Amino acid sequence: MERKILDCVKKAENLAKNGTPDEIKKRLFYFERWLEYFMHERMVHLIVTVLFSLLSMLALILFFSVKSLPILVVFGIFIITDCFYIKHYYVLENKVQQLYDIIDVFYSKIDKNL
Repeated sequence: MERKILDCVKKAENLAKNGTPDEIKKRLFYFERWLEYFMHERMVHLIVTVLFSLLSMLALILFFSVKSLPILVVFGIFIITDCFYIKHYYVLENKVQQLYDIIDVFYSKIDKNL
């Protein structure tokens, strides 16, 4: 999904810079449709990231209580997984915000020609 959002933002930027208002009108639905998918993906990754963060904290608290090496290994797995989710969520969040701005530019270009 990360590759798709990067590609979508790149296409939208090119259309915002070089596109005519008629081209923008034709492609606007495409970008708005993908924006909805990205917003859903962002929400799912936020939930999963929070879940893994809570599981990591729980494993850490359990490790200090029990002092068991397998619990420390589980904590390590949760932390590593959480790092990957945070990185992916960071890209999704920033690119969705960027796509919001580009779509606003689309509407401003369309409104000038009405």
